Amino acid sequence: MKRPIRIPNISNHQLPLFYTLLCSFVAIIVLLASIHLASYSFFRNRIKDEIIVNSGLNLNTTATNYEKQFKVVRSFMLGYLFDNDTQVLKSGGDAIRYDVVSRVQHELQATMNNAQLYLDNIIYFFKDTGFVFDRDGTRDASTMFTKFYASDTYTEAFWKGEVEEVDSFRVYPSAVFRMNTAFEQSSHGNLMPILIKSPYDERLAFILLLKSRAVYEAFHQPKPGSNLYILNPDGQVLFHSAPSAELPAQVRAAAGQGYDKVGDTYYFYRPGRETGLLYVEAVADRGLTDQIRQLNTIMLALLGLSILIGLGVSYVIARRFHHPLARLIRSIQAYSVLGGPRASGSRIREYNMLHTTFDQLSRSNEAIHLDLQAKNSMLQQFAYMAKLKKIAAGAALEPSVGTDRPYRIVLVHLEFKARFLTEISSSPHRAFNTYKEVIDLHFSGQYPDSLTFQMERDQILSILFLDEEPDGLGSAGGAAPSAVVGGIAGVGGRERTVTKIGEPGAAKSEAQSGAPAAAPGSAGPAAAHEAELAGLVQLFEADSAYCNFTIAPSPVRTHTTDFAETYQNALDLIAQRRLGEDVQVVTEWRPLPELLIPTPSEETELAANLQAGVDAVTVPLVDKLLDQLEQGGAVAAQVREFAKDVVNRTIKAMYARNVPVQAVIDGDAVYGQVENCHTLEQYKAFFHAFLSRSAAAIQEKKSETDPITKFVIEYVEGHYGGDLSLDALAHKLGITGPYLSSYFKEKTGTNFSDYIYTVRMNKASEMLIETDLLIQEIASLVGYLTVASFNRVFKRYTGMTPSEFRRHKR
Repeated sequence: MKRPIRIPNISNHQLPLFYTLLCSFVAIIVLLASIHLASYSFFRNRIKDEIIVNSGLNLNTTATNYEKQFKVVRSFMLGYLFDNDTQVLKSGGDAIRYDVVSRVQHELQATMNNAQLYLDNIIYFFKDTGFVFDRDGTRDASTMFTKFYASDTYTEAFWKGEVEEVDSFRVYPSAVFRMNTAFEQSSHGNLMPILIKSPYDERLAFILLLKSRAVYEAFHQPKPGSNLYILNPDGQVLFHSAPSAELPAQVRAAAGQGYDKVGDTYYFYRPGRETGLLYVEAVADRGLTDQIRQLNTIMLALLGLSILIGLGVSYVIARRFHHPLARLIRSIQAYSVLGGPRASGSRIREYNMLHTTFDQLSRSNEAIHLDLQAKNSMLQQFAYMAKLKKIAAGAALEPSVGTDRPYRIVLVHLEFKARFLTEISSSPHRAFNTYKEVIDLHFSGQYPDSLTFQMERDQILSILFLDEEPDGLGSAGGAAPSAVVGGIAGVGGRERTVTKIGEPGAAKSEAQSGAPAAAPGSAGPAAAHEAELAGLVQLFEADSAYCNFTIAPSPVRTHTTDFAETYQNALDLIAQRRLGEDVQVVTEWRPLPELLIPTPSEETELAANLQAGVDAVTVPLVDKLLDQLEQGGAVAAQVREFAKDVVNRTIKAMYARNVPVQAVIDGDAVYGQVENCHTLEQYKAFFHAFLSRSAAAIQEKKSETDPITKFVIEYVEGHYGGDLSLDALAHKLGITGPYLSSYFKEKTGTNFSDYIYTVRMNKASEMLIETDLLIQEIASLVGYLTVASFNRVFKRYTGMTPSEFRRHKR
């Protein structure tokens, strides 16, 4: 039954709390609104003057930005004007140095990548010869200004006349430039030409095409109904932001800084200090009036909204304080809020609000508690990672690691195969996280306090805490561990291959304790490991076609100070993986075999036949060496290093014969194909195809012939790493060096030394992009005795060091 609400008697001098609070809030709101209206009325008359001042300041900022831009462009191009390459081009007469032009074009391409210059193009214009070039190519002036940058105003004749008249710098009116070729009909947009040249030399001038609209949008903040004009000292309009009426004569003749009102339009003007240009912004008086009207509307709307919000908030606050404290206490006592069941809906709104509030507080407290648990788990994982990697994380993280208690770790290494990327729609990152959750679920059922987290891009580590040291899992504590037999686990139900490998730490423990190790063949610890990991191995076997799994369990440890050593031992176990595409559980370690493969004689035979392109010898020889590695007990990492070494030797042989690597590689890069080999058969199949194709390409290159000029080109292409002096090649041809130089220049149009320089730099660039050869090796292959000289020449050719070039192109 609803209890009646008792209303106390109110005397003539008493008011309810609700009305008292509400009247107080209303009085405060009325007072603040009155002050606001009085302040606005006082400042409203000055707003128009402030808008005018603000418009003048806005034009000052625009003019300053334009002047800085013109100054930067002018200074930048003066540097080009006095550059050595520019001087060579000016003094060349009718003979055009295309090698110098090529270098300048590379610099222009780098310059045009600077978006802050707002340049569409830079054109080198040679008045006497009519030769022009830009970043895209070389052509005569007529073609440039009638097809590539066509304009009714700016023709070849126009620019020739301007070069003779202009002293050093001039800005011209913006115009639309078009592309009118047989292959493309398009517009470059509205561009503002700028002419820069030496005041004492009319042979060369720079024609810069500035993006008018882009500069305007970057440097100017337009007002509603405004228009920006830029005029030269002669009163000619160079740019206007929007079509409009002509500027009044008094504005065109304005001097200094200020503004005039002509009709219903304000004209703000300011001259440029650097260029003498006049900047004018026209703002319609109607626009200023609209701004003031819009401001009045916004202010009144904000005032009305503020009053409404204030009244609403006042009413809500007064209502919340209206109920006496006793009723609030009775409400808390009557309903079970904290930790209790939620009460059914009440007819009293305040009671329901109390229940909702406390219920939300309880839920928020639970969410905060769960969030703290998650963050504490992450902090604990970070603390263990710092211990494992010997990172000084500070004393604040030490409590997260916990006290000494028996533990062991299980390290899982994942290597996704090429088949995964082609057949599975999920990304490797998502699959990796799924495997981590599977591993965590597997071990958390056996060890409730276990931790599973990602250590590296391809490693998942589980730390298993034991209540007591179990028998049969080995110990790294006081007594020496027993030597165990590790196995390479196969699919459940299939035959398993067992390999005996010495356990990491066994030799150390034996030396420390003096206890002998158990004889090989003792199956106690191995059986315990196998039983513990059996379920996990069966899960991984189902995905072994898409990913290689290597599992490395450690013996039991008792001190947290041994974390780093235990982790390093697990990494050593991972490195013991053999060739194969199955799940491998490696529980024991033994030293890697020291294999002399290939022998010196085999290495000489392999190098000679790779150079000669005799695959009938190289393919069987590599097959034999792979078989020797397999028989010698080489691990997968050793086989992969051997394969990469053979690939490097083959690439060097191809470069020595001037055979492009693309002729041998199809699809992925050759090193990526090596990474996708996991069995002996896959390595053999790869080398059968790779060595056969490389031999065929070398043989084809050896069969090519050509007379005199082609002989020089062929010899340089095939011996770019050797002695390529002019006298050496002339001697081979039976002619003199000067005759060969002039003959080669006449036939090819290129100097002999420039051709050799270009070939060597192109070959070096190709090797940097397509191979993993060291820079020292590449320098030697292209004929440079020192890396320093190679780096200097390569940077002059490309603008980057070899290391920067490799990173940029990859």
